[in-house]
Parts: sequence; structure tokens; C-alpha cells
Amino acid sequence: MGLDFMRGVAALAVCLAHVRGSSFVEYGALPATSQTGLVAAFYGLTRLGHEAVMVFFVLSGFLVGGQVLRRARSGTFVLRDYAIERSSRIFTPLIPACLLTVALQSIAFKSAPEWWLLPINILGLNNVIAPTLSGNAPLWSLAYEIWFYVIAGAAAYLTVTRSVAAFVALAFGILIFSILDARFLAFWCLGAFAIFLPEKPKGAAALGVLLAAVGIVTFELSSASKSFASIAYLPPAASETLICAGAAFLLSTMCSVEASAALAFFRRPVEYLSKISYTLYLVHYPINTALESVFPKSLDISFAGIVQFVARLLVIFVCAHGLYLAFEANTPKIRRWIRSAISDPGYAANA
Repeated sequence: MGLDFMRGVAALAVCLAHVRGSSFVEYGALPATSQTGLVAAFYGLTRLGHEAVMVFFVLSGFLVGGQVLRRARSGTFVLRDYAIERSSRIFTPLIPACLLTVALQSIAFKSAPEWWLLPINILGLNNVIAPTLSGNAPLWSLAYEIWFYVIAGAAAYLTVTRSVAAFVALAFGILIFSILDARFLAFWCLGAFAIFLPEKPKGAAALGVLLAAVGIVTFELSSASKSFASIAYLPPAASETLICAGAAFLLSTMCSVEASAALAFFRRPVEYLSKISYTLYLVHYPINTALESVFPKSLDISFAGIVQFVARLLVIFVCAHGLYLAFEANTPKIRRWIRSAISDPGYAANA
């Protein structure tokens, strides 16, 4: 349950960062009566979207890359199974999310639909050969996620066979990361190699919390803001590294029975947030952007502004829940269909 907690909270943090930014003006633009300690804490907690994405990368490395490492070491890695698992997992929600983004952009803002960017964003080539869809900024990270999977699968396959195709795929993935930011690949690998940490390493949790806290504070202090002058104690990349190292050290503890017991009271909301986290991450931004025509940005922290903020979140969660049920929840069915179609070529035609 600990990993579910990390994943769910990370998705919520990204969503809250965007919704708060659309709901209220900058802290420095608030009237003096609204600039209280409680409001400052609210703004601070809803600034952690980028840090949450870093945690996502480490979690993905641990859950996906770690399994690839285990299977490669034991000689049980099967490329077909891996390809079906990863492609169905990432594309089942991603394709409808990209379609939704273009549709909302066209309907809500009467702008020309970016149809030509759809295949590029779906294939993870955004920010490589073309920009990310303008109506869904968080899709930048999906390009990284897709190529993490390609590189891991190609490298693992090369351990069991000398495949020219796998070598080409690995080389192409490395080429992609000569354009994308390679440090994010290093963070993903950090999560993957965390599987080799002892089951309950002494002091790892405390060290993880300390590193992550220092990383978050220094990253936030160095981030540009209209509300306060930035102070760069560390370069942003160094702060990100501390955050990811801290998350990696926390993973084994969060997998423990003790962590599950500590979170038992929150089991249902944690499981729910984790379950819809991927869909929520993919669709919250275009839905929130479309809601800007319905809910104006509040100039202060008033009752009406708070109600609108909560209403935005409710609409986003209702839509994300519906889209989750329609697409992501059917991922196992799609996997079975693909496996059947591959095993029996006539299956797809008769299905």
C-alpha cells in the first residue's frame, strides 16, 4: 500500500498544482488580508507538481525497470510479454487522453485542432521532433516514460539473444535521449536499481525523507516566482537528484508490512487515488483548462473562490473516474485480446 500512497499522492500533487494555478492569482498578487500563514502553506503545498513527476519517474523505474532487471538476471525475460504489458498499459489511456485534449481545445477555445500532433504525442516523440500538445502540458513526461520502456526492453532482450533489432532499438532510444533530458533516464534507473537495496535497510527511510526534503526545499527556493525572489542554494538538477535519491531510499520501506499497517486507515482513498492516478494525470490538465471559461480566476482567498476551487476538482475527478472506467480499467481485457490475436491470427478477425 505504501507504493500506492506515493503514486496517488504524486498524481494528486500534479493536479492540485495546475488547479490552484488556474483558480487563484499568484500569492504576491493577493490582497494583504489574504496573505496569511495558512494561505502561504496552501500555496506552498500546491507548488509541488514538478517534484511529484520526479517521484513518478523513480516509482516507474522501481516497478517496471526493477522487474526487467530481475527477469534479465534470472533469464526469464520474454520480449513479447513485456511489449504487450507496457504498450497496453501506456497507450490504453494515452490515446483517448490525446483525443480528448484536441477535442476540448477545439470546442472550448474555438482554436484549430492540432490533429497533426496526435501521432507524435501518442508515440512519445513530442519534444523530440515536434512540441507537446498545447492543451495538455503534462504529456511532456510521457515521451520520457515511453522511451524508458523501449530502452529497458531492448537492453534486457540483448541479454538473452544477440538481436540486431534490439540493438537498433537501444541505439535509437539512446539517440532520443541525446535530444531529451538524459538526467531523467538516470532518475528512472535509480528507481530500477533500488530493487537491490536490502528489504529493510537500517536508516534508509530517515535518509530518504531527509534527502527528499532538502531537494524539495532547495528546488522551490530556486524556482522562479512573482511572489518572492529565488535563492539558488543548489542548481535545480542537483535538487531533483536529491528528491529522486530520497524517493529511491524510501521505496523498500514503503513496500513493507509496517507501512501498509500505518496507512490502513486510509486504505480506500489511497487505493482509489492510486488506481486512477495515471488517467487523472493524463486528463486533468485539458479538463481544467476548459473549465477556465466557466470558473474565473479568484483575486483573493474568499469563500466563493474556495467553492470554485473545490468545484473544479470535483468536475475533474468525476471526468477522470468516467474515463478510467471506460479505458484504463479495461487494460487487462485489451492485453488478453492482444495475446489471443497473436496466438491465433484469426481471432481478431472473428472477435
